Amino acid sequence: MNCRELCQKGARIYFDLTFSERVLARHCQNQALLHPKSAMIIEVVVSTILGTMKVFTFPLASLIGTILLPVIFLTKCISTRSIMSNLHYFVAWAMSILVTAFIVTAVFCLIMISPEVVFLMIGILGAVGTSATLLNIHRELFSAMLPQSV
Repeated sequence: MNCRELCQKGARIYFDLTFSERVLARHCQNQALLHPKSAMIIEVVVSTILGTMKVFTFPLASLIGTILLPVIFLTKCISTRSIMSNLHYFVAWAMSILVTAFIVTAVFCLIMISPEVVFLMIGILGAVGTSATLLNIHRELFSAMLPQSV
C-alpha cells in the first residue's frame, strides 16, 4: 500500500467517524436513486438539523476518535498480526489528534475575544457546519450519479 492509498483510507476512516451522516447516506443510497426528489427534501431537513448541532458534535466526535482509533488500531493489529495492513487507522488517529489540538487552541483563543465576536463566530460555524453536512450527505447519496474523476 503506497502513501496516497494510506492517507486516503485514513482520511475516509476519520471522516466517517466524525461525520456519521456520511455512513448513513451511503446505506440509503439505493433508496435515494429510486426516489431522488424525496431524498433531496429529507437531505435538506436532516442537514439543517445535524449541521446546526455540528458546532457541538464535531469536537466531541474528534475527541472520541482520539480515544477510540488507537484501540481499534491495536485490536486490528493483534487480530491480523500485521501492522502494515492497518496503518490507515494510525493515520486517522493522527488526523484526529491534530484536529482536537486545533479545536482546543481555537477555544482558548476565543476566550480572549469579546463575546460579540464569539457569538458571530458560532453563527458562522453553524452555517458552515450545515453546508458541509448538506454537501457530505448529497455526495454520498448520489455518488453513483456523479462522474468518476481520474
